[in-house]
Amino acid sequence: MGYVSQDMVLFVKIISSCVESGNLLLASSVHSLVLKSGFHGEALIDNSVLNMYSKCGDIVSARQVFEMVDEKCIFLWTSMIAANTQHGYPAEALDLFKSLLITDLKPNEATIASILSACADLGSLSIGNKIEHYVKLNGLASNQQDLIFSHITRPCSLDHVVFTSILLACSHSGLVEDGLKYFKSMKDNYGTEPGIEHYTCLVDLLG
Repeated sequence: MGYVSQDMVLFVKIISSCVESGNLLLASSVHSLVLKSGFHGEALIDNSVLNMYSKCGDIVSARQVFEMVDEKCIFLWTSMIAANTQHGYPAEALDLFKSLLITDLKPNEATIASILSACADLGSLSIGNKIEHYVKLNGLASNQQDLIFSHITRPCSLDHVVFTSILLACSHSGLVEDGLKYFKSMKDNYGTEPGIEHYTCLVDLLG
């Protein structure tokens, strides 16, 4: 698991404030500060900045952030795919998904949810069917609500991976309060220290 410094957490909080305000000028200023502070290349920060631009309506800057990262994690890919889908660029989202599939990374439940949404926007039933076939072959859950409740009924199995899935599910189902509750319970109730992936999910949840 990646180390999350207090400075990184502070930047995440600042970025979250930019998302809430929707102020693009402020977002650009924060991004400049991130670069000057040497945090470019940190998965948590890169993903947060990408989401910040996307939520502020600047898909071009979001794509530039994506392209600047040499070693992209699955969360960054998913955020970029989701950004294109949300801003009305489903074809671009599909192209990204195809590019993702030729890497060593594996799509997660949130990636699948985003690309299926893009397929719906494209009106492409055939591509949607192919992705659903991929989901079945790779054992990925396509129903986010079921994903949450199946994990809650098995609390003994809650670990870093499971908590990531729960937070992703809450984020993409719009369950902000539930997501915050599970994030807090990681350390308080299960003694699990949040990692980069959990903070990334938290930013997406609050965004």
